[in-house]
Amino acid sequence: MLCVNCGRDNREETFFCESCGKRLPDRSLYTVMATPKIIDSKVKLMQSLCDSVKKEEISLEEFGTKISSTYDSIAADAEEIREVAKTDDYESYSSEEMDIGYRGLELWMAGLTELYSYTELLDPDLLKTGMRKIAEGNDFINKAIYFNELKRDTEGSSGKI
Repeated sequence: MLCVNCGRDNREETFFCESCGKRLPDRSLYTVMATPKIIDSKVKLMQSLCDSVKKEEISLEEFGTKISSTYDSIAADAEEIREVAKTDDYESYSSEEMDIGYRGLELWMAGLTELYSYTELLDPDLLKTGMRKIAEGNDFINKAIYFNELKRDTEGSSGKI
């Protein structure tokens, strides 16, 4: 069970995060069905860029430019989501759902920062840790999207829109 606050993967039988102590999300949301992998193509693209820079198929400058561009795009998306979330249309979404999505975006951005650091430090561990954070962020975002779709399906079947 992933903690929305700190990202730690906790044992299934726990109700509070073993790292930060925050209450874990409702298990029923996680067990309804496996979370679909919606944005995996972006993770694969980042992994491909990492592989290419390690093999020197692309320059450090080109790698840094692509990582910076992706970071700017994710940061703009995050800001747009925060602004939209302030509107009345989104008041039905729980803070838990929003926290899961925000945590995913934060992990993505932290991972991209690690990848960019590789251009200056040339430490291969930065590529590994950056990709791990991006993959974790992807999982959080997929869960948020899944919860959103599940809620929409539930509201639609009960006659609410």
